[in-house]
Amino acid sequence: MTSYEIVRYKRTNDMEILYQMLLKEKSIHELWNDTAMRLAKAVIAGKYMGFNSLSNEYGKKIAVSFDILFIRHHKTTGEWLNVTDEQKNIVAWQWFYKHIMETALLNKQELQEAI
Repeated sequence: MTSYEIVRYKRTNDMEILYQMLLKEKSIHELWNDTAMRLAKAVIAGKYMGFNSLSNEYGKKIAVSFDILFIRHHKTTGEWLNVTDEQKNIVAWQWFYKHIMETALLNKQELQEAI
């Protein structure tokens, strides 16, 4: 699956729950923020990003952090999320891609305002 297909992938209900939990999870955000900043700067500079390989690499790396979210969800609801490993990678890349692009947009706006 290409990066574009992953970003456009329609999340299942359980994937959406995981995505919403991920948006609120500050520890995962802080863990990956420096990498997102570095990649956002490369986007602004117009460098070739190779998003297909990045989605494969970072989707897997970030998805490892989801165990705590699954356990937290189970403790609060008594149910386990029904999400496959592939779906975890999809959610991870959707979140990280959004983070990269939002960071790039903010950085670009700050640069333009400074001029």
